[in-house]
Amino acid sequence: MWWRIFAAMALSALFGSVVPGPGLAQEPPEKSGSANPTGSSAPGEKPAPAKPANPDEANLASRLDKLQQELMQLSKAVGELKQEITVLRQGVATVDKSVDELKKDVAAVNTVLQQQMLAKRLDLLEQELARLRDTFKQEMDRLQSSIAQRSAPEVRKAFAAPIATGQVIIRNDWSLPVTVSVDGIAYTVSPGQEQRVVRTPGTFTYEVHGWQAPRSRTLEAGEQFLIRIAHP
Repeated sequence: MWWRIFAAMALSALFGSVVPGPGLAQEPPEKSGSANPTGSSAPGEKPAPAKPANPDEANLASRLDKLQQELMQLSKAVGELKQEITVLRQGVATVDKSVDELKKDVAAVNTVLQQQMLAKRLDLLEQELARLRDTFKQEMDRLQSSIAQRSAPEVRKAFAAPIATGQVIIRNDWSLPVTVSVDGIAYTVSPGQEQRVVRTPGTFTYEVHGWQAPRSRTLEAGEQFLIRIAHP
C-alpha cells in the first residue's frame, strides 16, 4: 500500500536526522587507569549516578507515535471513503433503474393515450355514419313521396300519355362518402355507390359539397346526366 511506503520514508527521514552534533552530549571515553576489570566499584568509591534520558530520543518516540496514529486515521478514512463510493455506486445504479422504469411507464401511457384517441375518432366516425344514414333515409323517403304525389294525378287518367323524365346519376368513385345537392336536396353517396335522381326535363342545379360550387345544367327527356366524383 502507498501509505506504508510513506510511513517507511518518514521513519527513515526521522532516524537519519538523529546524529551526534553540537546539541547532543557525548559520553567521554573511559580512562585506562580507572577501569575496574571486575565491573564493580572500587572500595570506598560512590556509584556513578544514572544518566538522564536523552530528550531527543523521547521527542523522536513521540513523533513516531503521532505519525502512526495519523497513518491509522488516514487508513480508516480511506476505508470509509471506499464504503461511501460503494454506496454512491449503488445509488447511481438504483437511479438508472428508476429512469428505465420511468421510460417504460411513459411509453405505456403514450400507448394508452393513442388508443383512447383512436377510440374517440372511431366513435365520431360511427356517429357521422349514423347521421349520414339517417339523412339518406329521410331524403329517399321525401323523394319517393314527391314522386308519388307527382304521379298520383296521372293514375286517374286512364289514357294519359306518360310524362317524359330524365335522370341525374351521382356516382362516388372516391374512398370517402360524398354529399351532392340537386335542386337543393342533399344526397349522400357511399364509396363505390351511385344515386339516381329522376326528374322532369329542364334546367336543374347541382353542387358537390366541399368539391364544386353550384352549377346549372339542362336535362333533356330520356337523358342521363352523370355526376362522377373520383380522386382529384
